[in-house]
Amino acid sequence: MTVTDVSSIRSAVLAFEQRRYVVVFTDPKRKPARLVKPSGSVDYDGGEFDGMLRVFDSEGGKLLCQAPVKAESSDSVKYFDQGLLAENPQEAVSDNFGAQLTTAGRECCARSLRGSRSSCRQ
Repeated sequence: MTVTDVSSIRSAVLAFEQRRYVVVFTDPKRKPARLVKPSGSVDYDGGEFDGMLRVFDSEGGKLLCQAPVKAESSDSVKYFDQGLLAENPQEAVSDNFGAQLTTAGRECCARSLRGSRSSCRQ
């Protein structure tokens, strides 16, 4: 283990300790969004996620909730390719997938909070 590894682990632990709730997404078959032809093309394979969302209370050391969650990339992704706001196309499709997954996670948590604790732990 290198000094950089130890530093990275220490940073991750400190970041964890500063948060009361931690959300973990797990999907062994997750498919990230990626460009099909990176040079000059906007064609991409959309990302897919079909797994579990788990919410942990870091102070109490307990699993608060777990529920299935699904998300996929948008059908199309718009991004700026010129000027001050120019974006990297790969980052644009990755960001889109991340935003879709975040939205699905928030909706999942909201549904779980509206239901009883037993319906939350599916």
